[in-house]
Amino acid sequence: MDQLRLLDFLLMLVGAGGGFLIKVIWDAQTALRKDLGDLEKNLPKEYVRKADWDRATDAVTASIKEMRAEIGDRLDAIWHELKGKADK
Repeated sequence: MDQLRLLDFLLMLVGAGGGFLIKVIWDAQTALRKDLGDLEKNLPKEYVRKADWDRATDAVTASIKEMRAEIGDRLDAIWHELKGKADK
């Protein structure tokens, strides 16, 4: 009779441990599904499409070229003024 109770107790422990392990895995899977759902919702908001990126970088590149040309013209004017200046 004592051996039967010991066997029942061991089976109860194995069953409880298995149930706990299954619950932990189930909760982790549920959390993972929630995180993936949130990522799926936020993905279009956080990333830029290639066409939009190309259009934006083209505008920035053109602006930089204009500023570079303007700075070059100003430096040339300063250089000519300094070159023509006579130190007395």
